[in-house]
Amino acid sequence: MALVKCKYCGHEISDKAHKCPNCGKYKNGKLLIIGCTIVSCILVICIGIGLLLVSKQNSHIKGQLEESNSSKTMKSAALASEGVGIINSDLSLKLSILKYNESVRQEVYSFYEAILTLQNDIHSGKSIYSSIQTFSKEAAKFDELEIDEQSEFGEYIYNMQYLSMYPYFKAQFIDNNTTDFDAVLVRSGYVIVIDTYLDEMIKHIPPHYDE
Repeated sequence: MALVKCKYCGHEISDKAHKCPNCGKYKNGKLLIIGCTIVSCILVICIGIGLLLVSKQNSHIKGQLEESNSSKTMKSAALASEGVGIINSDLSLKLSILKYNESVRQEVYSFYEAILTLQNDIHSGKSIYSSIQTFSKEAAKFDELEIDEQSEFGEYIYNMQYLSMYPYFKAQFIDNNTTDFDAVLVRSGYVIVIDTYLDEMIKHIPPHYDE
């Protein structure tokens, strides 16, 4: 093993040593610098590539978020538009029902009051035939009313015309013009029968009639 002098401090060191034990300097300083430089460059390149990948990833994520937000905005707008359409449709339906109610309200109330009047007349001794003829005029108007089952008035008209005793009463007394209801021997019997029909019909009270 040969001894050489350290070029930095002049201390004799082994030619195999890479570092001077006296001053701590490396014998091949340039190689070390070059090696450190290369390593530093590699690290800088790796960091740059890493930052580039992160930037691309962030751009991709940002694009997905913007697309997602755009999609959500479009969905929200569609839902809002659908909601407005539903509200407008619901409002239109309510207005239609209100208009219908106003068009039939008076005829419905007049019909119901005619039933009450008919019952009062036959109990007060008035002619059954004449009383029924008077009632039949209101009944004819009632029968012509349009039925809107979405309306409470339309539901009353439907129930009265199809689910009550009214159609049976009409067939037996309004449409029957051949029977003498006022004959002395049969009048009291007819009063009982008519009263039974009218009692059932009166139970069907029109909407808001007592308000």
